[in-house]
Amino acid sequence: MALQAALDGHTTLTPDLATELSIKCPHQHEQMRRDQVEAALTRMAEARDEERTRRAELTPSPEQLQRQMAESREAAARIVRL
Repeated sequence: MALQAALDGHTTLTPDLATELSIKCPHQHEQMRRDQVEAALTRMAEARDEERTRRAELTPSPEQLQRQMAESREAAARIVRL
């Protein structure tokens, strides 16, 4: 009963239930394992894409970098003149 409840999604699949499933229904166990791996890989890819987007938003554009460099040179020139 506990195994069927876990398969139906009503409870979590504990290690003991996973072992029981691998013995009673090896193909279904393997498919569940593959599904879990695929879901984890999908979550990792989504997190990577979100991180990439976040970093791109924080990265200054070439124009911004040129402006920052010009401002730095001007500030350095002012300090040297003092």
